[in-house]
Amino acid sequence: MSTSGKYLKGRFGVTPASAGWPANGSPPGIPVKGMQEWSAAGRVDDLNGTDSESAGFNNSDAGVKKLTVTIQLVINTNESSFPGLQEGQLVQDLMLYASGFNVAPLYDLPYGLVTEASPAVQVSGQVRQTITVVNKGVYAGPLDPVVVGGSPYKVARPVASPDS
Repeated sequence: MSTSGKYLKGRFGVTPASAGWPANGSPPGIPVKGMQEWSAAGRVDDLNGTDSESAGFNNSDAGVKKLTVTIQLVINTNESSFPGLQEGQLVQDLMLYASGFNVAPLYDLPYGLVTEASPAVQVSGQVRQTITVVNKGVYAGPLDPVVVGGSPYKVARPVASPDS
């Protein structure tokens, strides 16, 4: 089952060596915010938990939680320079919204790993590229509990509009 939307913001093209905040206080990567088409599908590993008490029937256990996000980036080259992304680069502070009118993101990934990247193509003043990102560590999704003062996954952020 996947969820999709048309708005996101994050920092793209962060290398693992530069993840975090450098000494000069400037965050790494290229900021991207705006109308970008995305789809996300979560899953867990299916672990075999069958034992003698299962009476010969399957008894699956949930394993590692994984989110796969496919993003179709369209970057206006008149506004910024975007060289395209490569496999192995990180996406930082990725927030996925259903639309630009939503206040809270459907998904919030502090870090994601680019596992697939199509060649970046420049067409009519835009760079277009399709990438696949998987969560790198914890993330919050639409069905995760909301806890006042912080998320149980420690990715809570102040509630603000997507434009902030």
